[in-house]
Amino acid sequence: MTRFFVAGGAGFIGSHLVHRLLASNPSDAVVVFDNFCSGHRWHLADLRDEPRLTVIEGDITETEALRRAMEGTDHVFHLAANAD
Repeated sequence: MTRFFVAGGAGFIGSHLVHRLLASNPSDAVVVFDNFCSGHRWHLADLRDEPRLTVIEGDITETEALRRAMEGTDHVFHLAANAD
């Protein structure tokens, strides 16, 4: 099993990546870390009951929360950005 971490995973591009990662291998897991400032929960709504998906609300400037969320991760995608 591969564990992916997607910062900004509730954004438009991030959510499409999350869908692709989960569709590519039935044993892979994805952690989404997003502050929902510009990302939307509805981008991931169809995955609500997906046990391989963990969604964590947090900001990447919160170093300790970010470190905890990334524990055990094999691959990291950094798509978080200030939309301004």
